[in-house]
Amino acid sequence: MKNLLYLSFSDLPYHLKSCFLYLSMFPDHYKIDHMRIIQLWLAEGFVRKSQGMTPEEVAEGYLRELLHRSLVHAAETETDGRIKSYYIHDLLCEIAILESREQNFAAIGKEHGTILPAKVRRLSIVDVLPNVQHTRTTSQLRSLLIIGVEKSTTDFSVPILFPNGLQLLTVLDLEGAHLEKFPREVVKLLLLKYLSHEKCAS
Repeated sequence: MKNLLYLSFSDLPYHLKSCFLYLSMFPDHYKIDHMRIIQLWLAEGFVRKSQGMTPEEVAEGYLRELLHRSLVHAAETETDGRIKSYYIHDLLCEIAILESREQNFAAIGKEHGTILPAKVRRLSIVDVLPNVQHTRTTSQLRSLLIIGVEKSTTDFSVPILFPNGLQLLTVLDLEGAHLEKFPREVVKLLLLKYLSHEKCAS
């Protein structure tokens, strides 16, 4: 089964491989909102221009193609049948993580003491904020996602968590951080294209 799924991934065109590998930053069976993943892909520059179509329409086509190939699955649907959110199967998530790691596409911090690759460009912190505390490898970071941190926290501080700064950051997704207050350092991220802080208290 795993070999068949890997063949499905290998058969993807280059731009869809990037879109699929981006899903490795989310835990398996995590419900990924339809517009959230589209906006993230757009901010990352994965979506090609297509005459007569908006970028959002092109990205919708990418999602349909991944669905058709069974590389993502519908998690929730609207009453009119439109897909509200998606998830990735655990075996597919494993493939995405392995390929992502091999290509240095993204890194995932799930445990205390997680060792990150040098010059990591995309980072997902899952469950616990201090996973990457005092890391020295994030000066090239372009994308940061914080997912599944259930406990409210005031620990998100750019100088503390990322002593080298985040000057090159273009994507900051704090939806899963449950922050008690909005981090003021974010206003200094001049290259930021995408910011989500839905669950911040203020």
